[in-house]
Amino acid sequence: GTRGNKDATFKIVDGEMFVQFGMGVAANGTTEQMYGLQPNSSYAWEPLFTIANMSAETLDITVTVSSELLQYMTFGDIYSVKWGTKGQPLTFANVTKNINSGLNNVRSVAVKIELPAFAQFNPADLRGTITVSAVAK
Repeated sequence: GTRGNKDATFKIVDGEMFVQFGMGVAANGTTEQMYGLQPNSSYAWEPLFTIANMSAETLDITVTVSSELLQYMTFGDIYSVKWGTKGQPLTFANVTKNINSGLNNVRSVAVKIELPAFAQFNPADLRGTITVSAVAK
């Protein structure tokens, strides 16, 4: 019932989170509808999601995107207030374990999608996977 779930943008299926960019709810408040992302537009979610290191180790955490979204998507690091390079992974180096609830173990990931004026696609075809991986140091 919270934002994201309420407007059908986020779905949880078998414990996996799906983000449906461009999804919303029709005027009746209940019917899910794909509005899509428009060519010659830029969309930003600051942040889209948050990662927490709940392990005992210090981690390097990398966020990547696959498939058709790669050419349009940029990740941002809310913690250091900067955007990465379009189509490239974003790595959070040396994310430590939680120390006295100081949130030193938390990183918030922003996502920006920029579509050129000439983009021609069916919203259902614009798919990809955002993957978060971590390596203990």
